[in-house]
Amino acid sequence: MEIYWLWLSLIKGIGPVTLRKLVDNFGTPKSVYEASREELLKLKGLRKGIIESILSHRSLDPAKGIYEDMLQDGIKLLTYDSPYFPSNINKYPNLPAVLYYRGILRLPSLSVGIVGSRRCTSYGKEVTRELAAFLGKSNVTVISGMAKGIDSYAHTACLKAGGYTLAFVANGLDICYPPEHRAL
Repeated sequence: MEIYWLWLSLIKGIGPVTLRKLVDNFGTPKSVYEASREELLKLKGLRKGIIESILSHRSLDPAKGIYEDMLQDGIKLLTYDSPYFPSNINKYPNLPAVLYYRGILRLPSLSVGIVGSRRCTSYGKEVTRELAAFLGKSNVTVISGMAKGIDSYAHTACLKAGGYTLAFVANGLDICYPPEHRAL
C-alpha cells in the first residue's frame, strides 16, 4: 500500500489538500490509482489538469525506486489516516498528509516542544538538560529539531533519562544534518 501513497504524493500539482480529498473520497490511494476518468470527474472541485496528471502518471516505477531507497535507509512512511499520525496536524488540511520517519513511533501522548539557539549559553544548556530529563522521567515526549545547541541537548538529556523524543527535521531523512548527530 505504501507504493500507492508514494505514487500519489509524487504527482505534480497534488498537495496535501488534494491528496486528502482524493483518498477520503476513494478510500485508498490504490483506488485513486485505479479510478477511471469518469470517476475522477465526479469529484467536485478537482481541476481537469489534476485529473490529467493522475491519468498520465499511472506508472509505479518512480514510487518503487523511492520505496527501495527508503527500505535501504530504514525510512518508513506515516500517513494521515494512521493512529500514529499527530491528530492536531489533521485539523489543518494544508499541512502534510504524509510524513517520513525512522525509528519506533509511539501513539501520540502528552508532549512538549523544546527549541532554542544553536549557540546557547551554559545557563541555557543546563536548564534544557534539567527540563528535558524531568520530562523524560515523567513520560512526556520531548519534540525538537536536530540542530546543534538546545535541540540536541534536549534530545540527549531526555534519552539519558529513559524518555522518548521526536525530532522533526527540515531536510530529508537520507541526510543527517549536522553530520555529528548521526548517533543521536
